[in-house]
Amino acid sequence: MTKSTAINILGLGPGHWEDLTIEARAVLEQAATDQKTVFFRTLIHPIIEPLRHEIPDLHITSFDSFYDEATNWETLSQEIAQEICTQAEQHPPVLYAVPGHPLIGEASVQVILQRARELGLSARIVAGLSFLEPVCAALELDPFSSGMQIIDATELAGLRSDEIAGKVIPTIPLLVAHIYHRRQASAVRLALGECYPDEWPVKLVRSSDLTDSETLGEQGGDKPRPYITAGETVIEMPLDEIERESLDNYFNSLYVPPLETLEVLRFPETLRYITMRLRRDPDGCPWDREQTHQTLTRYVIEETYEVVEALEENDMEKLAEELGDLLPQVYLHAEIARQDGDFNIGDVFEHVSAKLIRRHPHVFGQIEVENAGQVVQNWEEIKRQERIAAGKDIQSESILDGVPLASPALIVAQK
Repeated sequence: MTKSTAINILGLGPGHWEDLTIEARAVLEQAATDQKTVFFRTLIHPIIEPLRHEIPDLHITSFDSFYDEATNWETLSQEIAQEICTQAEQHPPVLYAVPGHPLIGEASVQVILQRARELGLSARIVAGLSFLEPVCAALELDPFSSGMQIIDATELAGLRSDEIAGKVIPTIPLLVAHIYHRRQASAVRLALGECYPDEWPVKLVRSSDLTDSETLGEQGGDKPRPYITAGETVIEMPLDEIERESLDNYFNSLYVPPLETLEVLRFPETLRYITMRLRRDPDGCPWDREQTHQTLTRYVIEETYEVVEALEENDMEKLAEELGDLLPQVYLHAEIARQDGDFNIGDVFEHVSAKLIRRHPHVFGQIEVENAGQVVQNWEEIKRQERIAAGKDIQSESILDGVPLASPALIVAQK
């Protein structure tokens, strides 16, 4: 460890003792000689026990408690960086050790380097073998030719829904690094759900020191049988099942294959992504950013009439196109409401789904009906009960209550 450097950031490699570089060993041995405490991002790493054995005088502490107590993934790396920089100001030099290579998939390191520059603290990187080598070997994947995106799981989990569009491009392969327990995996799944369908097939890459027979023997029932390459276990599953896996170490990586352009265009998640992107300030669309609920009203009416026209013409190709023109109006209003803090598209889905289930007790409940007339009768009675539950005085209701006055005059008159 260089004493003239305030912060030394050391890469521990992907997990095996033989992967630790000669320079990294020398730095750790010097820290033990100097009786300096080494700050490990996590002690859940296969190399910790060999280190305790080979360098018994090493003083070790970790940030595992930060992860266990984290309620906000977005600030987790900042909290670690703050502690490291505070220690560097008070007791230099500081040694911070992280899995893999410090500059590959390590969100906390980037924050530390930025904060160190702001504080005028010198920093040095002690390189290590990254997690990429064994993971790419397991996946038989060349990250350079595929143009793969890499993002730290903690960073991804901390992104707001409107930020994900700027970080994840679903048409490019994606590798999410350092998923270490179910709670974080759940946050990662929700984030990826903004861009990918729930059933999209992904690959969970887990580090393993087990032999092929031991690992395969653990699988039972209908679970997919993993294969082993270079000490890594690869398990294929749908995206929405990743948090169901046992995530008992910090060496889980998630490979998300790219969506084809046509596939991207067919998913509702893509429309939500596009709408958020259009409304994003400052790099969205100037026209879309200026729109309000009021300015969009005319377009909702126009697009609805065009849908009706396609229906009256019985033109199914035109109907698909016009329904597509109407749908963005729903998403735009929902996005405006989300930005204003009123509601979001999820609330829209929730309301309509709950209403359809509630008003179809003959399908989702125990009510029996003999014909469509009874369905209409039940529908009206359910609506009546809904108005009562909402606190409305149905005794004094006007015959025009519930009739949209924005409708054309003939429709109002007919109602």
